[in-house]
Amino acid sequence: MAFRPLQDICACLGMAAFALTTCVPALAGNHGSPQIRPSIYDNAGPYAGPLFSLNKFSTEHSGYSVGPTDVDGDGKLVGAVFGYKFPYRRAYLALEADVAFGKIEGSNTGTSVRSDFVSTVRLRAGPDLDGLIPYATAGLAIAGINSHSNLFLHGRTSTVFGFAIGAGVEKPLWRAVSGRLEYLYMHLPSSSGPAIDDLHVLRASLLFHLRP
Repeated sequence: MAFRPLQDICACLGMAAFALTTCVPALAGNHGSPQIRPSIYDNAGPYAGPLFSLNKFSTEHSGYSVGPTDVDGDGKLVGAVFGYKFPYRRAYLALEADVAFGKIEGSNTGTSVRSDFVSTVRLRAGPDLDGLIPYATAGLAIAGINSHSNLFLHGRTSTVFGFAIGAGVEKPLWRAVSGRLEYLYMHLPSSSGPAIDDLHVLRASLLFHLRP
């Protein structure tokens, strides 16, 4: 599959925008019982902000049948996250998308694997403990992966889809601004090209809540 990061990112974010404009207003407009109440932390609505992540991966699928196939690597990514949060009693549910760019890479005896971008579309939910918000999250993950072997003239590229699961905690810092720390595990398989079997992500975000 051709490596088309811009098109794939747009498709990924487009799915999130569609869900935000259709699912969230319907849920927020449900006035039946039980009723949605204002959040203790009062940050319902859209939000966006920068993110920074430390990443470590391992894979046994470099995309080549000759030479080493197992590669470990690490790296840093910087990007942005946006989403929509709405409260429900003493908890909340949020739908969000993010994209991060940088370099995650590793090599083993002439075979290298690298990823330049990672993006997710996820749901996250958790209780509102008077402002401290622990949460669980899960959803779709997408990444662009490149591999190269000294035994071949040309490298291989693939855009792969997988899943992301994790947990984190969010804490208010100032009015309409919160900080977040989370851990994500991603599995990004491929049937023929390079893949990342296990990607561990430690991520920090600063969120600006854009009240409607």
